[in-house]
Amino acid sequence: MSRGCETVRNSFRLQKRGLPCKQRHRRRTKEKSMTKQELIKHVAKQAEVTTRQAEAVINSLTAAIRDAVGAGGELQIADLGKFGSVERAAKTGRNPKTGETLQIPARRAVRFSPAKRLKDAAAG
Repeated sequence: MSRGCETVRNSFRLQKRGLPCKQRHRRRTKEKSMTKQELIKHVAKQAEVTTRQAEAVINSLTAAIRDAVGAGGELQIADLGKFGSVERAAKTGRNPKTGETLQIPARRAVRFSPAKRLKDAAAG
């Protein structure tokens, strides 16, 4: 018996829906993501402002987050979370293809800590 959607039971269920296996999985993941334009429209509708005004607000927010994190600081938004950066130490790595040892330099990485309210919303 094969694994995944190719099993007899799953293929019958997919035929009822009229979708091949790959399309069904692809559709499930796409429904959960939101583009920037969709976010702008959603904010404009919720705040009862024009889409240009909503776009300006979202662009300002992303710029503020980028500036705070880029400067090494933190930006905390209640009910959303905390944006910040963390220093990653230099370490020794290995090229998986050749097995050669190489040095990975130290760098600063972005960190996001979700607020409790956001975690609760994601949990359902």
